[in-house]
Amino acid sequence: MNFLNNKYLYFFLTASSIKTIGYYLFKNKKKTEEKKIEIKDNFLDYFPITQDEIDESKNNNKNRDYKEFKEKIINYSVPNKGETYFYYDNDDELFNYWSDYELNYRELETITRKYCIEYDCRELYIDRKYEFTNKKELLKKIEEEERKKSENQSSIFVKFKDYNKKGVNNNIVVLDDTLKFKRKGKINDYKEFITKKKVDNNTDKNKPISYKDYKSCNK
Repeated sequence: MNFLNNKYLYFFLTASSIKTIGYYLFKNKKKTEEKKIEIKDNFLDYFPITQDEIDESKNNNKNRDYKEFKEKIINYSVPNKGETYFYYDNDDELFNYWSDYELNYRELETITRKYCIEYDCRELYIDRKYEFTNKKELLKKIEEEERKKSENQSSIFVKFKDYNKKGVNNNIVVLDDTLKFKRKGKINDYKEFITKKKVDNNTDKNKPISYKDYKSCNK
């Protein structure tokens, strides 16, 4: 009888222990997930840029040559995603990046703001919220004009004119321009890219100069 009691007691204690351990593991996992989400959400608001700053930068850098920006690469660690390398490509008018993970649009917007602040090129940033608000106001203005025109019609049967303005169509706001991104590959691809670039640069430096080039340099 004592043996049975001890056996049941053993199973009861074991089951209770497993249940307790499972509860704390689940609780800690939940806390970790909540912490990750919290960090990620805060990250999306980093490096703010105002529309006034964008306009001022556009005005100050009208004649800027953006070819040099291919050499201006930033490295940033995205919360929950890891390391990212990022730069502006003037030829394609977009931002290239390398990352082991596919980044979503808002994450890339945040890195763009960091890039624009670091290299003082805020004119390259496009604020979607600002552009959206402007287009929405344009849509309201067009609707109001159409309403006034319809009220002034002498005919009983009012026919609304179809319109297809740039950026506004059938009550849908379409932005004229947005930030564009291209993922070039993973971090290892970036390292290969940099290595090849260094080799190419060294090759160009050590390349023998022709007699024709020599003469043109000494004119």
